[in-house]
Amino acid sequence: MNNSIKVVGAILYQNDGIIFGRRSSSSKSFPGLLEFPGGKIENNESAKEALIRELKEELDIDVNEQDIFEFEGNESIHSLDNNGKDIHLFLYIVNKWTNTPIIKEGIHDELKHIYLDDLDTIKDMIPGDQIFIPKIRNFVNKKLK
Repeated sequence: MNNSIKVVGAILYQNDGIIFGRRSSSSKSFPGLLEFPGGKIENNESAKEALIRELKEELDIDVNEQDIFEFEGNESIHSLDNNGKDIHLFLYIVNKWTNTPIIKEGIHDELKHIYLDDLDTIKDMIPGDQIFIPKIRNFVNKKLK
């Protein structure tokens, strides 16, 4: 999959909900839509290492690898029509971090906490992320409550 971009995202679980970032209105792709914070996996970096780095860069939070959880069905591959590349997304649940997440200009316009029971009502999420909602809810109900 040489035409694939590997990306990692965090499901930041706190207070029976998830913290989403609203992509900056100046973003080239999907401006103003909600996303799971994260970014591209760099060469010689594991997915979890990339997630730790991206969360520090984007939100100024510190995460330990033992607080990053995989869940069944945490990967997806979808294409971006405009450039012919595939996005290979790896999602992880993070339920513990230090520092309070902050909004960084040019990355997010808003951080939004949405309760688990309200996740199905989100209409302005990046395409492809919505499919993870049932899997996230299932993992949280079994493992984190």
